[in-house]
Amino acid sequence: MWREYIWQTWHDAEARYQARRNLDRLVYRHRQERKRTLDLFAVLDRTMRLPDALEQRLWKDIEAIAGALTRSAGPSAGRKI
Repeated sequence: MWREYIWQTWHDAEARYQARRNLDRLVYRHRQERKRTLDLFAVLDRTMRLPDALEQRLWKDIEAIAGALTRSAGPSAGRKI
């Protein structure tokens, strides 16, 4: 799926940002072990580069997504990611 996003968003940074944000949300929702989550983010970072401004915006969104999922799942959820 992420390969399709790369080709579909090759020349459109905003579309790539939206695709990357959706993929990041999926990674967090699946609640894999911490190492696997970090590995997936590393792959996405290498393959779906964003301009600096969008990268900063993405990390703010990731923090918000992670915080919302941790709050909705209870206190033990934060330990899994």
